[in-house]
Amino acid sequence: MSTSYLPVTLNGEAIGFLSLTQGDSEAYFLRRMASDQDTLLAAARWAMRMERARAEGKTPIQAMRQWIGAPEDPEAGGIPEGSELLSADNEDALQEIVNPDYINPASDAKRPENVRDQDTLSPLTLENTGYSFLTESTVRYLPVTLDGAILGYLWASEVDDAADYEPRAAAAPAGLDAGLVWGPRLMQAWQEGLTPLQALRRWKGEAEHPEAGGITADAEERVAPTAEALEELARQPNEESQNAAHPTEHPK
Repeated sequence: MSTSYLPVTLNGEAIGFLSLTQGDSEAYFLRRMASDQDTLLAAARWAMRMERARAEGKTPIQAMRQWIGAPEDPEAGGIPEGSELLSADNEDALQEIVNPDYINPASDAKRPENVRDQDTLSPLTLENTGYSFLTESTVRYLPVTLDGAILGYLWASEVDDAADYEPRAAAAPAGLDAGLVWGPRLMQAWQEGLTPLQALRRWKGEAEHPEAGGITADAEERVAPTAEALEELARQPNEESQNAAHPTEHPK
């Protein structure tokens, strides 16, 4: 079955394609891996756009067409004016068009089993972050905030290869949507060889993402006894529940 797609460009460079899955029931962003742009963030931005379009009652093809010629987003890029819907024989054929002879850099022995060869971000499913989601150790975490409100928590294990973003229940749906940015950011950190603790501290003090928030420069790094304890914290209705974990004065 053929698959339809549209090109996405950023600063004059093709960074990927918006494609319809077989049956046209979903649309996803297929990254062009040879691009010098940050295609992980672009994928996250397109996933959030498609989720909003779905909430507005638009079909995937309607959403794709509405973005043709729209102003270019500084992270997601845009679909050039006059673009027409193209067709490939199937999704494998489209992958070959977008990433001919591409070898996933995560395909060596370090690669987790659940990282896919086709490195895309679906509109409703977060890709694996590269780090494990499971740990028996204590975890360090930082709050992810947007305009002062906590969206969730970025956490990292103290002793093993685990890190993740935990959305705060009271911040839904914004807390969940923020994961569409923080998940790819963690994947990028993992691909760059950062330890979980290095990844945790990487974005501290950087400017807030307009939808996914950020980690303030003065954010206090805290410790939870387990990842499950932090998950329970994130379920609490108010921020005072942070007292369930203990601040750390001297991060390692």
